[in-house]
Amino acid sequence: MIVKIEASVYCNIIDAENTAYRLYIDNDLYTERTFVWNRRDTYIEECSYADLEPGDHKIRVESCKIPNGFVLKDIRVDSKSVSETFTINT
Repeated sequence: MIVKIEASVYCNIIDAENTAYRLYIDNDLYTERTFVWNRRDTYIEECSYADLEPGDHKIRVESCKIPNGFVLKDIRVDSKSVSETFTINT
């Protein structure tokens, strides 16, 4: 089933050399981005489409260099608010 996944990516690092992140859905890499973050309240709105089987899934973000450098907020699947772990129903 193809679903639309959206999330706001916030950075905990204000350092131009350490601002790359990767966004995963389950164990699949969906995007890798580098961005110049000038404030902690700046965020990127990610939007991806994924072909997911019914069942439990997880979305996560990780820094390419520094642990805990990024956080996901306002996660939505098909416009419905979910947590980082979510379920796709048939």
